[in-house]
Amino acid sequence: MYIAQTISLVAYSLIEAYIFILIIGAVLSWLPGIRENKVVALLNAVTAPVLDPVRRLLGGIPSLKKLPIDFSVIIVILLLEIIKGIIWG
Repeated sequence: MYIAQTISLVAYSLIEAYIFILIIGAVLSWLPGIRENKVVALLNAVTAPVLDPVRRLLGGIPSLKKLPIDFSVIIVILLLEIIKGIIWG
C-alpha cells in the first residue's frame, strides 16, 4: 500500500514540475533575443518531445494557424492535469 502511494506521489510531483517547466518555457518564448540562452535551449530540449506532436496535430486545424498563440502548451497542461487527477484520484 505504501509503495503505491509513494509511486503516485512521485508521479504527481514530476507532473507538477513538468507543468512548471512548460509554463516557464512559454513565458520565456515571448522574450526577444533569449532563444540563444543555454537555459532556454535546455527547456526546449525537455519540452519539445511532448509539444511537437501536439503542434503537428493542431497544425491541421486551419483556423488555429492564423492565431499567434501556441495552444500546444495549454493542451499539454490540461492533459497533464487530467493525468494528475487520475493518479491522485
